Amino acid sequence: MYPPHAVGITASLFERAGWDVECIDCTSLNTIDAISQILQTETKHLIGIGTSPASYHNDISFVIKLRESIGDIDIFSFGKGLGFLEKQFDLNQSVYQYTAFDFPPKSALPRFSNSELLVPERTHFMGAVNDWDHLDISEYSFLSVEASTGCYYNCNWCPYPITQGKKVHCKDLSTIRDELLYIVQFASPKSTIQFRDPLFPGSKERVYPVLEIIKSCIPPSFRVGIETRLEFLNEEVISFASSANITNINLGIEFGDPKLLSDMKPGIGSVKSALAYLEKTRNISELCLQYGIQPFVMFMLGIPGESIASLNNTIKFAQSLPDGVAIQASFFIPIPGTQIFNDLGLLGEQAIDSILKGHLKAGELLSAITEIPANLLNDAKELVQRL
Repeated sequence: MYPPHAVGITASLFERAGWDVECIDCTSLNTIDAISQILQTETKHLIGIGTSPASYHNDISFVIKLRESIGDIDIFSFGKGLGFLEKQFDLNQSVYQYTAFDFPPKSALPRFSNSELLVPERTHFMGAVNDWDHLDISEYSFLSVEASTGCYYNCNWCPYPITQGKKVHCKDLSTIRDELLYIVQFASPKSTIQFRDPLFPGSKERVYPVLEIIKSCIPPSFRVGIETRLEFLNEEVISFASSANITNINLGIEFGDPKLLSDMKPGIGSVKSALAYLEKTRNISELCLQYGIQPFVMFMLGIPGESIASLNNTIKFAQSLPDGVAIQASFFIPIPGTQIFNDLGLLGEQAIDSILKGHLKAGELLSAITEIPANLLNDAKELVQRL
């Protein structure tokens, strides 16, 4: 079941703004049963539909059917992936009366299209203590949380700086503790708690304090994962993470080719530095395994500028990682608002349009924006990925 964090944040922000809020999870229901459950609620003045670029087409179809049953009630869309789709969503205002852009935590209650909707003054979400009490979190096997937001590396393909900003905002340590204690009290003890910070936990100075909170709050029955950059890790940090019962560390390495890595990934520098970065990836992966942590290394295939030679180097590097390392290979998708999307021009627009209209699933190969034959990219994904 999809992590409900976006629903929890939106619900708590509306409640603090003076609204009465009820959350309904329809992910396991068919359309008829989902609409029936919505109709059973006592009062309906405004309905929010959580959506994403991947589910956008199906959600539009659902809203059209819902509209036939509920009549003249305003419906808005929200979700963490909508901040970079303002132009695309503006084309569908006949379906949604409002769309929530600049999703929290970049701002509190987001900026809505059609500004007649009454919203409070914005306050930063990092002061919020609990965004979960509208949800029965015992039903979820995977819960995403954040100790910080934002990323200053500004990779030209990445949505994080677009949706969260280039400045890192750190949640108060006491707030992190309160949130984790709440989750532990009400979630299934076999759940996975995944920190989705781009730069966990926001700064190198906060690594040990946040890991100490995780260690003191979360029993070993839970799986706990983090996502960060290689620069934040060394053996001492990994050893401490192991003592805090961290079970997996996700690393977006992106490219196994030194030249492409040097050219594309901020913070790397020269080709010589890129070679050292790849060697450190291998060493950090080995250390994670030694300390009982599952390393999860992510690569991106088919980005503009990639060649068959660089693709083969990524394959070779991925295959050189130690046994036990989980590897995910994803095809490049241009994200509106990023520099690479702007550089692609019409090709980028067409790619996003195909996904939103349901002609192409998010994650499928966009063969029109790469010079590498589709069969080679598909073969590369099979050779690289091991989950």
